[in-house]
Amino acid sequence: MKLNFKQAYLAMINMLDAYYWETKCNDLGAMLGFMSINIFEGDEPTDPAVWITWKECIGNIIHGKTLSLEQAFQSSVAFLRFYNEQFGFDIKDVIETIIEASENDAKWIEGVNKALDPD
Repeated sequence: MKLNFKQAYLAMINMLDAYYWETKCNDLGAMLGFMSINIFEGDEPTDPAVWITWKECIGNIIHGKTLSLEQAFQSSVAFLRFYNEQFGFDIKDVIETIIEASENDAKWIEGVNKALDPD
């Protein structure tokens, strides 16, 4: 199964939303606030910086237009690490939980399914 950049982004958002409701991590909630799945207009989020960072994280993983589920998952981890390190979001515990769960995690799989069929 392959995901385009937008589908992979939405899968990550969906997964993070599930982790937020489980952990109630304030910094994760703040991140989700500016990464909202409702911010899309056309093919990009309205905050260009988020989209640029997302595409850079993907570019460090692949060089094509679509991602495997594993590549999308790895791009999500890279994106979260970037925001943790560069902007001080205290989400280290969430990142570690996501890494331990791997791309077989139920929250990730549910996030992918929602991204592929948003209705």
